[in-house]
Amino acid sequence: MRNITEIGVFIGSPNDLSVERTIVRQAVEEHKFSENGKDFRLVPIMWEEAVPDIGAYPQDVINKQLIEQSDIFIFMF
Repeated sequence: MRNITEIGVFIGSPNDLSVERTIVRQAVEEHKFSENGKDFRLVPIMWEEAVPDIGAYPQDVINKQLIEQSDIFIFMF
């Protein structure tokens, strides 16, 4: 069994780009590659996955929970 390294890809955009977000998320989920005998898989990270936190600013919650675990960032405007 081979180990697969997961690479977190944060996808950020305003709500009015839901169609584009879905397309990008699907493309990220489907992308796997190998290099020098190592396997890699891209894992989409969406802001909707953040868990609400009492007393914290929403952007701070997203930064702490999601941004810090992301390796690649895709922002759409």
